[in-house]
Amino acid sequence: FGIPFWDHWFDWENSILGTTGTGATPTGTIFTYEQLTAGLISHILRGWGLAIAYYMLVRKVTLVSAFAFGWAMTIFYWIVFPVWVLTDALPPWIWFFTAWESHMVFALGLWVAPKIFNYYRRAY
Repeated sequence: FGIPFWDHWFDWENSILGTTGTGATPTGTIFTYEQLTAGLISHILRGWGLAIAYYMLVRKVTLVSAFAFGWAMTIFYWIVFPVWVLTDALPPWIWFFTAWESHMVFALGLWVAPKIFNYYRRAY
């Protein structure tokens, strides 16, 4: 997508799956749809776990608490990821913006999800 954010999904899943791109489809690269799909699935599962943690930590879901959780995730991500994962280079500003943007959308989803569930619970 032209954003230096997604390539690490390939790296993570290369480590998890233990593949080198020389299996059933010998491409000699880790940048395959198999790796990206595995990275997407594991990222979704991590997000699901963080969402459950948020709902367990807060008594009442509010927009402020959801965005506070999103900002905490972003700050933690900005500090930890470049230090322990991106050891070879400092990411450009667009990487930081994309990380912030994705966590803010996640926070918005944390706030909206209970409203959607309550709507459907009353409708049916």
